[in-house]
Amino acid sequence: MINAITNYYNNPYILGLQQQIYGTGSNSGLFGINPANTQLSGATGLSQLESSTKVKLSSLGRLRSGLDALGDNIGALGNKSTVAPFVAASSNQAVARSEAASNVKRAGQYQLSVSQLARGQELSSNPLSDKDSTIVGSGSLKFEFGRTSASSFTAERSASVSISSTDGTLGGIANAINRANIGVTASVSESDEGYRLNLRSQDGSNNTLRISVSDNDGNNLDLAGLSKLAYNPVGGDSGDGRNLTQSVAASDASFTIDGRNQAGNANTNNAAINGVKLTLTGVGDASIEITRDAKAFQTSAGKLVEQLNIYQKSTDGLTDKGIGAKINNQLQAVINDSSSGYGNDRLTLKSLGIQADSKGTFSVDSGKLQASFAANPEGAVDLLSKVASGIKQIADSNTGSTAELQINSRQLERSLELIDTQRSLLYNYNQQYVNGLPADSITSLFNYVPKFNGNSPIARYLAVAGL
Repeated sequence: MINAITNYYNNPYILGLQQQIYGTGSNSGLFGINPANTQLSGATGLSQLESSTKVKLSSLGRLRSGLDALGDNIGALGNKSTVAPFVAASSNQAVARSEAASNVKRAGQYQLSVSQLARGQELSSNPLSDKDSTIVGSGSLKFEFGRTSASSFTAERSASVSISSTDGTLGGIANAINRANIGVTASVSESDEGYRLNLRSQDGSNNTLRISVSDNDGNNLDLAGLSKLAYNPVGGDSGDGRNLTQSVAASDASFTIDGRNQAGNANTNNAAINGVKLTLTGVGDASIEITRDAKAFQTSAGKLVEQLNIYQKSTDGLTDKGIGAKINNQLQAVINDSSSGYGNDRLTLKSLGIQADSKGTFSVDSGKLQASFAANPEGAVDLLSKVASGIKQIADSNTGSTAELQINSRQLERSLELIDTQRSLLYNYNQQYVNGLPADSITSLFNYVPKFNGNSPIARYLAVAGL
């Protein structure tokens, strides 16, 4: 018990609090004051100290919250792809559409010339009088996908579809093929001649079809039963295994980029222009231009200004002295000194049209911003990204666990805890007990206090008690 009391009153925080409450020139603590003055000087002093400490802690909390919000809300602008991502525009949508991906490295313009689109093979059956009641046949269809030449077919993959007797009509066969999801689209078309089954493979010359039939009528090549749908791309005649008619041959896309030959088995291409998704839509010419997104840049600049103004408003009155002034000076250095480029190409926030008025409120001159971006988009994006990164770094460094702002906050929180403890001891004293001892016995010892030279009240108490 004695050790606990001794440690408490030798605590530097307690000594500091005693000096604030009872005066820096006094050695009087809880055990050295006149009991008659306890309520007046001790309690009043504690309340005043608590109030001022809470004000300081609240101010640091506002500053920390403002920095957290500032860093969080503009942190993403440190990435140039966020400030103004690249966009790809086609001059002729009838030839190609274009879309920039996140891995575009630079702006540029490319000349595209499309001579052939990738197509899937299209086949159709002989006409039948009805799509739903006329029975074609039953059995199974084996679809092989591959490449064909003048005299040979090379299969790369295959899939089979079973055709039951209930699926034996043109409509039923089309549904069974589509349900199988094998890379062939089936439909039924109507003309003056009747109804035909139409089959279409996926785009690319490697999707030429060979269709073999296992017909329940026992003949897999003739024009009776399910074998009506047999198709050999390089052999046979109608009624002998080549019973479908080809209307479109499977083909690859053929085009050039800036005169360089390109090809692909699909009309969507992600490799011809690095970071750009091309979707070919027709034969002809188009230019593909990759630029920074001017609208996104304007939005980013507006967001930077907005967040700076929110921070200024949320920390109003805190940035003219102490740690608030330190942080404000750091932010002003980033805002005023950051630049991109050299000589005539050098850009600052002011040259972009972003600056603060005499009251510290930031604004954007839209005309100046657009002109600067149009003249030097990469420099403008680089500058905005630098400023955002610098502000984010300042916010993070001043809100980390070892930052002065956090250390000061923890010290103030500790002071409030010690004030509560001091108040509790004062309360106990005025309620006739101090640390479990009758107050009158403590008071009786005060007559002996002048005989001792202890530096703290508890030291004098211990000396009198002979401990």
